[in-house]
Amino acid sequence: MARFVCYQCDSRVDDGCGDPFKMHQVNRTVECADYCVKFFHSEGTSANSTFVRRGCLHDYALYRLSKIDVCYR
Repeated sequence: MARFVCYQCDSRVDDGCGDPFKMHQVNRTVECADYCVKFFHSEGTSANSTFVRRGCLHDYALYRLSKIDVCYR
């Protein structure tokens, strides 16, 4: 199976991970077998409670996503 490189980060601990994405500030990449994903999480109602996570998604069914919902090769 082909593998490709995805960014892995969390905007709660890495400012470069959020939006707009600052690729030059994020040094954390991982090799993924399936999909690269970007999730927006919200833990409350304030703007400060929203964060971004990027990384691999190994089981898209776990998140009830179809392959159309994610970018993949």
